Amino acid sequence: MGKAITVDPGISEVAIDPGIGYPDQIELEVLTTGTAPVGGLPVTLSSSSPAVTVPATYVVTAASVGGQIPGVVVHQVSKNTRVTISATLGGVTESASYVLVPPWNNRDSLTVYPENGPGPLYGLENYIGYYIALSNPAPASGLTADVALGDPSALQFSTPPPITLAPGQESEVFEVDVANVTAPVHTTISVTVDGVTAKTPMTIEPGLASFTLPATLSTGTTGATATGTITLAGPVDTATTVDLQSTWGILTVPLSVTVPAGKSSATFPISVVPVTTDSLVSIVATLGTSSLQSANIDATP
Repeated sequence: MGKAITVDPGISEVAIDPGIGYPDQIELEVLTTGTAPVGGLPVTLSSSSPAVTVPATYVVTAASVGGQIPGVVVHQVSKNTRVTISATLGGVTESASYVLVPPWNNRDSLTVYPENGPGPLYGLENYIGYYIALSNPAPASGLTADVALGDPSALQFSTPPPITLAPGQESEVFEVDVANVTAPVHTTISVTVDGVTAKTPMTIEPGLASFTLPATLSTGTTGATATGTITLAGPVDTATTVDLQSTWGILTVPLSVTVPAGKSSATFPISVVPVTTDSLVSIVATLGTSSLQSANIDATP
């Protein structure tokens, strides 16, 4: 009768992830290919750099498959530093590498940019997001960002500053609301962190103001057509596309209409299919994140 042979599990993975308080902390995880036997499995650990110190040994406890390693200490670095941590079990070594970065200081860079990409804002838009981005993670003390709006009459904060960046955080979003401007506004948003200032330009165009539509359309047996007008709060300095949508399929409008540069309105065609009873339908215009619904059009037989 043969003798049973027991094969202990090996290492399946060594992983390094940012920890709470990054860049001053990381999380090291060692997993095995199966559960550890009674008495556990001793894993030998080593680090390639004094920037990270690890325990000499980690014991995978019985009936477990390993997990996060306690006692890992990260020492702050002054430049990007690649660290490789190795785990050895049963003569087999697995490794993982990670690049430590120094915390942000006022010799590093700062940028601010719109969450939804370049392009104008429009009057009466709300909660428009802007990113504050650091080139390196915030230090253990955290950071405060001061934001200045170039034209406070055209922009207001959705949530008043200051904006804080927690330790390890590399970006944060703040939001602004747009006033009902009647002419284009060209301005900037400035962000200052520890004496470093970044700016982003912005254009605010007049937003949606009103519809001009027929109150009633008699469809007869062949349907009806008409012309509608969408009007903005003032003339725009670049061609501006307004999206259109009917609230009911009996009325059709184009998907969009363009207000030419220098103008404040544009016309668009309307068509209605024949109806057998009085039917109320309206049109919704969308510009940026704002929308405007028209008064009802009464489609009659």
